[in-house]
Amino acid sequence: MSTHNQGKAAIKQHANGNKLAMAQFQSGPIPTADELRQLETVLSGLADRVVSMAELEQKSRLEDQKRLIEVQREIALEDLGVPKRGQILGFLSVLLIVGLCVCCLVWGHPEDARYIACTVIIGLASVFIIGKRADKTKQNKNPA
Repeated sequence: MSTHNQGKAAIKQHANGNKLAMAQFQSGPIPTADELRQLETVLSGLADRVVSMAELEQKSRLEDQKRLIEVQREIALEDLGVPKRGQILGFLSVLLIVGLCVCCLVWGHPEDARYIACTVIIGLASVFIIGKRADKTKQNKNPA
């Protein structure tokens, strides 16, 4: 049986003529055990340093991912807070306008109450329409 090494691939030929091809592939931050042994022969403690470096890199990646998730969470909570605050302020302003219209009616100014109510209704409708269009435009620009 003869062996021909070609990098990490090897072809073995048995006495009966059959050939066996083998290949070894390694992927990742830590070298194979054979490579670590070779590193130790070059410089004592080098294999430990390589493994420590890979562990530190992994730890750093995990911390970065945790920070990214936390920032995304904060952004999502901020995005939820702005519309909610706008809805509350909008509702309070509508209540204020309704109160103003009622006062105008009680004090004998029905025409003024009608103008105020119509103006506010038109204004609110236009704000909602413009807001919907802006949201659609924003979604088209950022499909993700």
